[in-house]
Amino acid sequence: MPIDPISPKEHPKGHILVVEDDPMGAAFFQSSLVTAGFSVDLCSDARKAVHKLTTLGCDNFDAVLTDYRMPGMNGLDLLHWINAQDQTLSTVMVTAQGERDLIKQSMSTGARDFLDKPVTHQQLTSVIEKAVQQTRRLRHFENTQQSLAAAGRMDHLFSNVRAEELNEFIDVRHVPLHEVGGDFLNIFKVGPGKFSAVIGDVSGHDVKAAFVSSYFQGLLRGFSETQTSALDAICKFNDILVKEWDERNTENRLITSPTLSVALFEIDIEQNLLKIFSCGFPPVYICDQDGFIHTQNIGSFPIGWMPDCQPEEFAFDMARGSCLLAFTDGLMDLAIELEINTLSLLFVLFRENLDLKNGPLQAVDDILVLRYQFNCKVPTQSLFHPIIQEQYTGADVDDMDRIEAVWRRSLQFSLQEELGDRLFELLICIREGVINAMIHGCERSSEKVCTLTMTYNPEKYLVRVRIDDPGKGHNFDLQKRLKELANPDGKHLGLGIIQHLSDSFSIENKGSTLIFDFFLTPAQS
Repeated sequence: MPIDPISPKEHPKGHILVVEDDPMGAAFFQSSLVTAGFSVDLCSDARKAVHKLTTLGCDNFDAVLTDYRMPGMNGLDLLHWINAQDQTLSTVMVTAQGERDLIKQSMSTGARDFLDKPVTHQQLTSVIEKAVQQTRRLRHFENTQQSLAAAGRMDHLFSNVRAEELNEFIDVRHVPLHEVGGDFLNIFKVGPGKFSAVIGDVSGHDVKAAFVSSYFQGLLRGFSETQTSALDAICKFNDILVKEWDERNTENRLITSPTLSVALFEIDIEQNLLKIFSCGFPPVYICDQDGFIHTQNIGSFPIGWMPDCQPEEFAFDMARGSCLLAFTDGLMDLAIELEINTLSLLFVLFRENLDLKNGPLQAVDDILVLRYQFNCKVPTQSLFHPIIQEQYTGADVDDMDRIEAVWRRSLQFSLQEELGDRLFELLICIREGVINAMIHGCERSSEKVCTLTMTYNPEKYLVRVRIDDPGKGHNFDLQKRLKELANPDGKHLGLGIIQHLSDSFSIENKGSTLIFDFFLTPAQS
């Protein structure tokens, strides 16, 4: 006598559809599975199984056990139909002896497993348990993907907030590798000639990351609608993370990970003023009209981990600058993999519009890059662009060969067509200048740091190098010192080499700053 099907809620082990035209076989399958704790529905042929699956829905079953040989529609036909409706529903095929070829066919068609007749209770329950687990894993994955897709659509909706008035000033490169989470940029108009740009990166690429990203961006948008500053929104979000969610979820730590890092740019076009606030964001670079790089690495902790949100501020007169560059850490990760300076990769990314998603150079994480040109009327070609910036301690002098190899790769990557035969001379000068800074300015100390920056002006084919060290400098007659450098047998041989090989050379800040230029050969068409 058939056993009434039991609700899957009452039997969490699984709800099984058994399709068997032999009454004795059907009774055995049903009694054996019910004894093992499964809920079972019976169908005497494949067409009735299709009707039941259509009526109740494939998602109401955790596995299908079907005989192969049945009148009319056979087991393989049923398997084809099930796969067309729901590829997550596992199917187990029961075959007689001598049907091994059918086994291979059924496995390639989508059957999760098979059973040879005669079937024992132990074999049956073991195979069905595996099939149920497989169905649930596949459905969990499918539900997760659907949730990620929905969260991603919401995330992208907020991420596309832009102020049209700044379109001519801004160039953005976005390489999203994941459906959710990752990087975002929001730009709001907050007054006449005043704008707030927020660039951020949320760690992780799951539903939780999407929630953090979308919630924060929604908060930003809400604050902008009420003419409240984006900085207030950042501080408020930090309070929500630390003082509300984190305290209320001490057991599961709902929002301690992922974390969020952001940089806020307050732009006043009329006053030519830029203010930068950073919370755990990578360094922000500003290149001025003279080809010097101003680096702002402010704010050292992710927002979600700060007990008090106190973003550090940096102000810059945009009339003195050419452009601002900000990027998420995905660009730094790719540069590390290529063993080049991040700014060299950034320069080529904009100049050649690299495809970092499908091209030969592929990103390893989401990348978002923002380039803000302070004066959009000045041709980009006539501006200086950062190509290298590095910092070294005095103790790094013993690692000079490895350091120089990074310069070589970075210069060849960014200026391959323009370098010509000047690469060797350029590297000699950079090496001599940095060694001088390490030994004299940093006194070989691991506690003292010197800085190397290089920029490039495409219109003039000009590389400008600046080396700064923390030394106090010296009281000397500059003209006399320059004459000494011109003497090949003088005591300042390294600096003399730089003066001789470079196209222009100057010493500033009592000798703690060294600046020299190299004009490269234009590429031949």
